[in-house]
Amino acid sequence: MKKLTILTGLCISALALSACSNQKRLVGSKGDQYTVNKDVQKVDNDSAQKEYEPYTITLNLERSGAGQNMEETFTSAPKRVVADGDQMVDYFLDLGLEDNIAGYTRGACLDTVNDFPAREKLNKILPDGQNLSKASKEQILSLNTDFMMGWDSLFSDDNFSVDWCLKNNIIPYFPYSCSDKATMEDVYKDYDTLGHIFGVTDVAEQKV
Repeated sequence: MKKLTILTGLCISALALSACSNQKRLVGSKGDQYTVNKDVQKVDNDSAQKEYEPYTITLNLERSGAGQNMEETFTSAPKRVVADGDQMVDYFLDLGLEDNIAGYTRGACLDTVNDFPAREKLNKILPDGQNLSKASKEQILSLNTDFMMGWDSLFSDDNFSVDWCLKNNIIPYFPYSCSDKATMEDVYKDYDTLGHIFGVTDVAEQKV
């Protein structure tokens, strides 16, 4: 059983769905509706393809004051992740999902505990010490981002609002472990949730 040392604080994540052909409808935090493309319902796992099991999560926007809670149903694993900070990236590296990371920042709290060689090969989009809030929207869009993970403040109206994310086919995710009162159970819940979202539940189960 491997336990990551993870710093974090406040979380949540997601939207609302309804599908037609290869698209789904999402309802934004202010009630606006958007159409988002769906990917193929397949996921690679140790070179073997398997059917993706749809998974629904709740974006707790009320907790952060960013809007009303919404649900998002994943019909395929995100393939272009942008993560804010070493601690966020560690989840993906520990789950063997480095190929899903389109870009990341190391943030202000650099991880000096966990040694993931794959980190050196990732696309670092800002200098050490800077959080994703310093990135431009053009940078995020140029990466073809479809999933963004960070603190709740990252998705405020001053940065990459939930509505902006939805309009640009990006699903925001606030980790459960992002809280001053977070426990290891919250960390495990993030492992479980990400394991389901990315179709690697078997790997996630080994981490908790």
